[in-house]
Amino acid sequence: MRGTVPYGVVLWLGDGGLDWTCSCPVGEAGDFCKHCVALACAVAEREPPDARTPRTRATEAASRRSTSGST
Repeated sequence: MRGTVPYGVVLWLGDGGLDWTCSCPVGEAGDFCKHCVALACAVAEREPPDARTPRTRATEAASRRSTSGST
């Protein structure tokens, strides 16, 4: 990601789900900031399809089936 100020962003899976930290003012207040969103999107784009959860794969397959019949 490129911006005017470099911020440190870390995402990880904790006991309660996704945890994060960002050194920007919004992140330091404990909120999931735009930098966390950008990092999550970048990671999601790089993950191979097999790394997704079974529920996500099933949802994607159902979506393809429902749209394949429409013109």
